Amino acid sequence: APTVEILPQTVATEVPPVANVPLTATQHLERGLALLQLAQPDEARKEIFAAIEAEPKNQKFYTDAALKAVQTEQLELAREIALAGTAQFPQSAGLHRLHGTAALRLQRYAEAEAALQQSLSLDNSQALTYFLLGSALD
Repeated sequence: APTVEILPQTVATEVPPVANVPLTATQHLERGLALLQLAQPDEARKEIFAAIEAEPKNQKFYTDAALKAVQTEQLELAREIALAGTAQFPQSAGLHRLHGTAALRLQRYAEAEAALQQSLSLDNSQALTYFLLGSALD
């Protein structure tokens, strides 16, 4: 019977260095998200905000970065990104929900409540937001 060789999986431990070629906004964002995953929030912040400054009207940048920051427990950074996003996109229920989620996890209950109420005022069909709001009010 043929044998199958199983190769060990490699896990990135650093983000590759950048050559002397300017990065696109998307590349900055991808680097920022990878740095968050590697628990390097200060470097991640620089890359994420470089992406946002290059394309301030790209709502997905704010959403993806804030979500990854919440997922990697970088809650202050998540809050900062979500606040920047809601300033740029005040009608985004998702960004207000991310702001509320970060604020809730930071135990800033009044701030979380306000952000989650704003999210619901924009889209009242979000079950997760109702659940989070209930947590903020407890």
